Parts: sequence; C-alpha cells; structure tokens
Amino acid sequence: MPMPSRPWCRRWVQNAAEEEAAEAVAVVTADRVAANARRIVTSLPATHRLHPVFRFWAGDLVEQAFLDLAGPSRLAQCATRYFAGMAALGRGERERAISHFREAVATGAHWRQEYQWSRAFLIRMEQDATWPARLQGSSAPCAVSQ
Repeated sequence: MPMPSRPWCRRWVQNAAEEEAAEAVAVVTADRVAANARRIVTSLPATHRLHPVFRFWAGDLVEQAFLDLAGPSRLAQCATRYFAGMAALGRGERERAISHFREAVATGAHWRQEYQWSRAFLIRMEQDATWPARLQGSSAPCAVSQ
C-alpha cells in the first residue's frame, strides 16, 4: 500500500499497521504469542507505546503490573484491559477474557478501537458460550490472515 503524502496520514497508517500487528500476535497460541512478542520487544524502542504490551505478552510483566501501567487514564485502562483480554483469550481463559473486555467497556472510551473491539468480543462471547471454537479444546491455533 502506498504511503499517503500528508505527515499525519502517514503516521495514522503506520500506527494502524503496528496495532494490527499487535492484535495478530494475540490470536495465536500462548506459546507462539510469547515467542513472537519476545522477538518484537527487542526491536521496539522502550518508549514505543506498544512496548509494554509486547513485554506483557512475552511474559516479562505479570498481569497486574501491566494493568497498573495504565494509571488513572481511562484511555490507557481501556487499552490495557483489551490487550490483557486478548492474552487471556489466547491462553484459553474465556471467563478472564470476558472480565477484561467488560472492564475495557466500563471505561466508556467509546471512541477508542480497543473499546470497540472489547465490546464486539464481549457481545459475541455473551451470545455464544462456544465462541471462539478454538477455546473448546481444539489444539489448532487460530488462523491469522496476512
């Protein structure tokens, strides 16, 4: 995809690609998440906004320490809860994932994509106790589209 000419557009496209990469890592098995996150965290500067996410997924941060990084910001709390929910989902911890997605939605940060994704996952999981099927004992990792 060609990069847009305006600087803010280029930044938006770059951020969107980074966020898509972060989400793609979270939907595979927990072992693969940790391995990929370890590889990615070494290439990101420590000041990068997704650095803590990849440290958490790599196992360098315990869940509570990761959640505490959000501080009082509702926006940061929404994002950390979403990423923690995705990690729980990847580990097959459905109820824990639902809890994190509920907390993300409770922030009320409806303009954030993490809020929207948390809400979508929450609605789907509450409507169908067997979704996603991978959590019901399948050993195959979820497919990640490229």
